[in-house]
Amino acid sequence: MPEVTEFIQKSKKRDKKKSSDWDLSKIASPTPSTRPQRRPGREPIESELDQQPLKEHSNNGTQTVHKPDTSRSGSSSDLKNKTTTTEETECKLSEEWNQIDFSSLKPFGFSETHLIQLARQNFLTPDAVQDSIHAFAFDLEKNQKGKALNSSPVNFFMGILRKGLQYAPPANYESADDKMRREYREALEARAKKRAEEEKRIQVLEFEEWRRGVTSEWIRKNLSDLAWSSGPAQEGSLKNYFEKNIWPSLQNQFQDSRGPIA
Repeated sequence: MPEVTEFIQKSKKRDKKKSSDWDLSKIASPTPSTRPQRRPGREPIESELDQQPLKEHSNNGTQTVHKPDTSRSGSSSDLKNKTTTTEETECKLSEEWNQIDFSSLKPFGFSETHLIQLARQNFLTPDAVQDSIHAFAFDLEKNQKGKALNSSPVNFFMGILRKGLQYAPPANYESADDKMRREYREALEARAKKRAEEEKRIQVLEFEEWRRGVTSEWIRKNLSDLAWSSGPAQEGSLKNYFEKNIWPSLQNQFQDSRGPIA
């Protein structure tokens, strides 16, 4: 049937034309996301865009606003050190502990913080700590103790006191009180020696002055046993006579008029 065949050919041409009119290139493909997707249970990942400074627009132009960096935080060790330091600073020393003099150990790094540690332990009395400080400072200064240590002087010293032990003074140790008494004794001895030397010199000068006034007639009248002696023997006898009979009265007059010899 020629009409049917013609109808079928026209239908095929029409369908072919419609399918050719389709433009598959115009079908929009999904645009890939520029931000990474967040997985469940994960923290959001900050992209490079989030790290860039933000720009704020205003009537006067564009201003750059820097985003605060909150990614960094103090470590646990820093927080622990700050807490320990704060606690030690807030700990107040009692009047007895506060009177401890540790100036001799300051050049070696000893500070009030070390006193606070010892006071909080309460193993030693303030007097025991003070004596230990004086003994250790003496050992460092006089015996060069620091050269024999493998650690710092303060660490070595605190290691002993933290155990509740006093620092054992060296054999040549001299406390402040002992030093004061020794220096006072030495000063008295020096004054006494100087006084004796001055008096001896004065005695010699007074004898020479007295000897010049002694005549042979006076010797025969007052010292008949020396009348026939001469030379060193006579001089020796005159000195003995002067020391026993003349010098004591002169010495008293000298002290009364001039006061004690310094």
